[in-house]
Amino acid sequence: MLQSYTLAHGEQQNNLLSDYSQATSATTSAANAIPVRGYYDSTRTPTLTWNPVSWAAWYEIQVALSAEFLPGDFVYTKVKIPAGTLSMTLDSLDNGVYYWRVRAIRADRMVSAWSAVESFMVDVP
Repeated sequence: MLQSYTLAHGEQQNNLLSDYSQATSATTSAANAIPVRGYYDSTRTPTLTWNPVSWAAWYEIQVALSAEFLPGDFVYTKVKIPAGTLSMTLDSLDNGVYYWRVRAIRADRMVSAWSAVESFMVDVP
């Protein structure tokens, strides 16, 4: 289960702590890519996994160095992931904390909101 924490920013002046999410999973080629708060990934090429959206034609995924997804923080962006694909193995990453999100895109190019931001830590000696 996950719980997100959002720092005050812009017009949103309060720190926010979400309710816990439903249980979910993410896998990697060697171990689980699990959200931070004591979790880590023991491979440099984690595989991120998400749940399907019934009307999706494609998915878009973003990985960044901050939960705010600021322009200079992006590590990875992939668009037009086919709807039948529900995971993405990333290229080799340096040790550190990463944040990711995914959204669905309909055939007519209408997009969903971004998913909740999740995080993982790469910690390879």
